Formats: sequence, structure tokens, C-alpha cells
Amino acid sequence: MRWVSDAMDEPVIREKFMQRYEDTDAWQKESPCWLTLVVVDKHIGNEVELHGFYSQWHPYQQAEVGFMLLPEYQGKGYAKATTQAVIDFIVKECCFHKVVATVCEGIYIAETSWFYSRRHVKRQL
Repeated sequence: MRWVSDAMDEPVIREKFMQRYEDTDAWQKESPCWLTLVVVDKHIGNEVELHGFYSQWHPYQQAEVGFMLLPEYQGKGYAKATTQAVIDFIVKECCFHKVVATVCEGIYIAETSWFYSRRHVKRQL
């Protein structure tokens, strides 16, 4: 969590969760909020990461990709495979025009994934 946020007490986490849960209908691509997915390895049944994107539909038709991978699953291809699937969904199903990501030091997914170059996203449209 050191790159995501400061640690919070459980009551604060529950309050934030319930507020978002109660204020949210079904997710819409136009909503300025995260669509977060839990990634489960289908062979072993373990939850390995959170992955998703933040919608910036108005005015940019842009999505920001983000993920948090458990340390024991790093370096095994999960991030690359799930990033590809999420970007395919963003571009092909939701019709976003641009995909962006903030990459922390030591993370190399962007260097090996096709979204590293915006030309690829443009070609998919």
C-alpha cells in the first residue's frame, strides 16, 4: 500500500466502502469512478490481484489503468495478461479513445505491453 495510500483503520475503511456502495448504482463508463476487478487464477483458485480502470469519459474519453498484484505472484505474467484483457475491454467494448497509466519505479509492465505505445490503441479503434 505504500504507493497507493496511507494505512487506514478498519472502521474508516468500512465507512468509505459503505458510502461508495450506497451512492453507486450499476457502473457506467461515463461515471468518474474506478471499475475494480478481482483477478483469480483459474488453475489454483487464488485471488492474485486487483485490476481495473478509472473512467475519464467526460471530456476525454480516456481511461486510467491500475493494478495491485500480490508480491508472491509478481514476475509470473499475471499483470501483463490482465492488463491486456482490461485494455481490450476498455477499447473494444467501452469505446474509450485513450488509455493511460502511471508506472511506479521498478514496474516494467508498460515496457512489455502493447499499450506502451499510443499508436497501438489508435490502431484498435
